[in-house]
Amino acid sequence: MVGDVMIGFIIRRSLAAIPVLIVASIIVFVLLVVGGNPLEQLKQNPAFRPQDIARLTKEYGWDKPAPQQYMTWAKGAVHGDFGKSIQTQRPALEMIRERLPLTLMLTGASMLFSLLIAIPVGAYVAIRKYSRADYVATFGTFVMMATPSFFLALLLQLLFRIALFTVLPPMACPPGLLLLASPCRPRAA
Repeated sequence: MVGDVMIGFIIRRSLAAIPVLIVASIIVFVLLVVGGNPLEQLKQNPAFRPQDIARLTKEYGWDKPAPQQYMTWAKGAVHGDFGKSIQTQRPALEMIRERLPLTLMLTGASMLFSLLIAIPVGAYVAIRKYSRADYVATFGTFVMMATPSFFLALLLQLLFRIALFTVLPPMACPPGLLLLASPCRPRAA
């Protein structure tokens, strides 16, 4: 009985996610279209002739109306074809699959790290309500929530790069450290 309720809940939530994904994809597409043709910058590069730019514009379908561009992309996306990268000329899905394991590892590590801090601090603060520790934890929470994630990520990269790589001897980089800073390189002695 409880399992049936849960399955129904999961199905309803999954169905509700479909319109959200469609609207999000339309918003992202509109923002990309408003940015103009990305090949316009290539006109300033003498290595690209106007014929090259016209060929690429036609190849990527940027000469078609925006609704037609979106529908072409959406039909392909439903069938697992997200197009190809302009920079690498590789299929986008292949590039996503390549980066997904490290992304999931980073996400899992950050969730574990958050829980290892949040649960003990939350339990301690719940016991000592309105204490100095409660106010410090509340203030810290608000500061962390107000800090943009990209800025915090840059600060943490800098912190780990300085603190970690100056302490550790030069060595091959374990996979976890690749997530925290730039790829490991042997340091000059």
